[in-house]
Amino acid sequence: MLDKSIYPQDVIGSCSASFAVNNGIPIDPCLHYIDISHWTTVTISNQFATQAISLYLNMNQPWWAFFDTDLFLDDLVNVENNFCSRMLVNALLA
Repeated sequence: MLDKSIYPQDVIGSCSASFAVNNGIPIDPCLHYIDISHWTTVTISNQFATQAISLYLNMNQPWWAFFDTDLFLDDLVNVENNFCSRMLVNALLA
C-alpha cells in the first residue's frame, strides 16, 4: 500500500498556489501543518490559530504588508526563526 501522507516539505514553495476555504476564510495549505504550541504558550488549538492567521493574512496583509507572507509561512511551518518569531505569531493572534 502506498503512503499518501503529505508532509510540510511537500507543500513548501507552493504554499501560495492554492487555498482551501474554511468558514469563508481562505486557508493557505501550509497552515494545516503548523504546531502552534512551538510559537505561543497561549492554549489554543492549531485549527483556531490557522483560522486567525489566515484571517489576518487575508484582511490586513494585502493593505499593510509588514512582512513577506510566503517567507513567514515557510518559517512558521518549518519552525525556523529567519522570518517568523514568537513575538510576531503572538502579535498576529492578539
